Amino acid sequence: MSDKPVKKIANLAAKRYWGLMTHWSCYAALLILFVWVNLSDDDGSITQWAFQTIPLLLPLYGMLKLQHKAFSWFCFITLFYFTISVVNAGMPKELSHFYYFIEVGLSLSLFFTAMLCSRWIQYYDYWQTNNDLDTTLVND
Repeated sequence: MSDKPVKKIANLAAKRYWGLMTHWSCYAALLILFVWVNLSDDDGSITQWAFQTIPLLLPLYGMLKLQHKAFSWFCFITLFYFTISVVNAGMPKELSHFYYFIEVGLSLSLFFTAMLCSRWIQYYDYWQTNNDLDTTLVND
């Protein structure tokens, strides 16, 4: 039984680069949103801010080292944020705030960018270690 060959992805380095830039932008925006909400809202507190940000910081070390498994775990973490923000955004109008809708969009963006970056980093690392980089398919 032979192993299935690993497919090459066109413009892999460019996809990886732009995926990471989008991911880090949305990541920073969500952290800034949590800081802003807890500073400006009457219900905001340091404890609430800590509960909102600490789970996001757990895989940060691995993501900074571009470990694809850290990005995969981050996908699972963002699903909690998506669930909570959808429930909050669906509340009656007098209880809901506009930043819940922003949180829905950012959590969705973070989920998809983390998922794609995980795959692209994994493929990129595979082709780097096998020294089989085709310059027409992988552009740095």
